[in-house]
Amino acid sequence: MLNRNVLFATACLLGASFARAELPFETAANLGASIVDDGYNGTQASMTCVSIPVAGTGTYPVDFLAVTAWVDHTWIGDLVFKVVSPNNTVVTVMSRPGLAEGADDGTSGGGDGDSSDLVSTDPIEFIDSGPKSAESMGDGLTDSQAVCRDDAACIYNPNRGAAAGGKLIAFAGQVMAGTWKFCAGDAGLGDLGAIQKVRLTFAGATPGLLQIAPKTLDFGALVQGTTSGVRFLTLSNEGTMQLSVNSLTNALPPFQRTIDGTCGNSLPHIIAGGSACTLSYTFSPTAQDAASQSFTISSDAAGDTGFTLQGSGDAVFANGFEP
Repeated sequence: MLNRNVLFATACLLGASFARAELPFETAANLGASIVDDGYNGTQASMTCVSIPVAGTGTYPVDFLAVTAWVDHTWIGDLVFKVVSPNNTVVTVMSRPGLAEGADDGTSGGGDGDSSDLVSTDPIEFIDSGPKSAESMGDGLTDSQAVCRDDAACIYNPNRGAAAGGKLIAFAGQVMAGTWKFCAGDAGLGDLGAIQKVRLTFAGATPGLLQIAPKTLDFGALVQGTTSGVRFLTLSNEGTMQLSVNSLTNALPPFQRTIDGTCGNSLPHIIAGGSACTLSYTFSPTAQDAASQSFTISSDAAGDTGFTLQGSGDAVFANGFEP
């Protein structure tokens, strides 16, 4: 069986030049949301819909979406699956496999479609560029066999049949946050089932997020007139979009910034999504005192805005005595 993660990563990267964050959201398990037998007439109102709240993503845009469904149902040729975004964009990911409908109305086309089943122990996933069309789901199986469980075909390229909108890329650019819906309709009499669980896995660009470690870099005690070894701070971008460090407080004696850090020695410091660079400093005490300096960072990202260097100077001893 093809690896789902490879497919997802490949699809996410097509036509794009920046990193993605993969964000899964799902319903509770064992929902038991019964799909009304022979009730589908082409409208969303005639379908059983479950809600998937998506929170904590702010205004992050959808770049790619995969949909995983745990469903129990006999005779998949009866079924139509649709995904609805918070702004009511509707994508039909599956429409009565094995049946060439004349219209998306639950009655056109004649015939019964594929006779195999879905079992929630073996979920199916819809992802653009999946290895098998949803229209071919169940082909080669008998009416006592189940998709995925008995043919190892678990990942499907959406196929809308006679409906409008059949690719998940239609959601690209929309805001992730809000209440999404997965809807199932049954257009044939005599076979029953239910939605048990649904997961939406988004991929999108998330804003830069600056993290600094450590927040305080302590050089400890050092004899006056000597210089410490180079110590490093790490600037990490925990987002997926690049960030720019535009200004940074200059180091003053007894602290000095060195050229050893990987952030470079001129501003701005550009940090790609999911990457990090280092700042490097030394400490050269000239007095028998504690020293501390706080640094302020200005960037175009949320997160940390500063750090502190500290250390202390020890007295110089001659023949074991303090002068």
